[in-house]
Amino acid sequence: MPDQLASAAEAAAIPTAINIVLALKQFKTDLGPDPLKVPLTIGPAFLKLTATVELQAPGLATAEWGAVQANFDSQADSWIASLKAKQAQLTAPAAPAAPAAPAPAAA
Repeated sequence: MPDQLASAAEAAAIPTAINIVLALKQFKTDLGPDPLKVPLTIGPAFLKLTATVELQAPGLATAEWGAVQANFDSQADSWIASLKAKQAQLTAPAAPAAPAAPAPAAA
C-alpha cells in the first residue's frame, strides 16, 4: 500500500510541480535582462512568484486528497475481502470425523 500511495501522490503532484517550475521561469523573465534594474523589478517579480506558487496549494491538496481516498478505498476493499474469506473459513461446517477404530476384542 505505501508504494501505491506514493506513486498516486506523485502522479497527483506532477501538474503542480510543472506549474511551479513555469512560475520560476516567469520570475527569471520578470527580473529582466538588465542587472541594474533588478533592485526595481525584484519586488513585483517576487510577489508575482509567491502568489502563483500559493495558488497551486488548493489544486495540489485536492489532487493529493483524491489520490489518498482512492488508494484507501482500494485497500479497504482488499481488507474486507480478506476478512470475509477468513470468516467463511471459520464458520464453514467441519468435515465429519472419521469413525473411531473398534477396540480389540478381549481374549
